[in-house]
Amino acid sequence: MNMKKILHTEEGRQEGLEQGSEQTKIKMIKKFYKNGVDIEVIASSSDKSVEEVEEILKKVA
Repeated sequence: MNMKKILHTEEGRQEGLEQGSEQTKIKMIKKFYKNGVDIEVIASSSDKSVEEVEEILKKVA
């Protein structure tokens, strides 16, 4: 395997991990909200702003 291919594969793997992490956060946000957790607590727990949490909830509502 040449170096470019290794770097490309590693970048793709990292991107996939980041996307999976973001999807997990979105699922957590939706579940917390459904269970009555305050948006400010959700934001703090997910390392997102209140505005970002509200935007995510608008998309799934």
